[in-house]
Amino acid sequence: MNNFNICYNALCRAFDKENVIVPPGLVEILKPHNSVYSSVIHTNTNDAQADTTKSLTSSLSSLSITANANLLNLPLSELALTIKPNPLDLPHDQKQRQEIAYKLNQLVFGIRQQKLKTKKKETYELPPLIKQLIRCLYPSDIDDNNCSQKPDIVFTLRTFIELFRV
Repeated sequence: MNNFNICYNALCRAFDKENVIVPPGLVEILKPHNSVYSSVIHTNTNDAQADTTKSLTSSLSSLSITANANLLNLPLSELALTIKPNPLDLPHDQKQRQEIAYKLNQLVFGIRQQKLKTKKKETYELPPLIKQLIRCLYPSDIDDNNCSQKPDIVFTLRTFIELFRV
């Protein structure tokens, strides 16, 4: 059983515990339609492959040290700040996470609009389990403090489930 299935089953059990049916709209957003969950594929390696990976990693790190040694003689004004891209944050995965977040926000806003007659656009922070489900589908950095604005509503898992109670 992979991490996605573990998280998804935990979400379904949480809905069952609260006697709320998992809405089809939520299932459609969170459950992938194809068999490939992510751009990143995790496989088990044997010892020979692990040794090769270790030697390759150490070779690359020594290469970057010697390449950077020449930069030490440059004045600070000539040094460029380089930001290494996160290997888990592939453009496809980033786009998919944004689409899922957008769809979830639309779903939540639609329900809150019907139930509470709310008119203004709200910003939501989803429960950690939902965030983890999205990360299982499309890996990312665990640190997601890149929100530009403070959320209007912070959902716990229980308040998120309660939103779907009929």
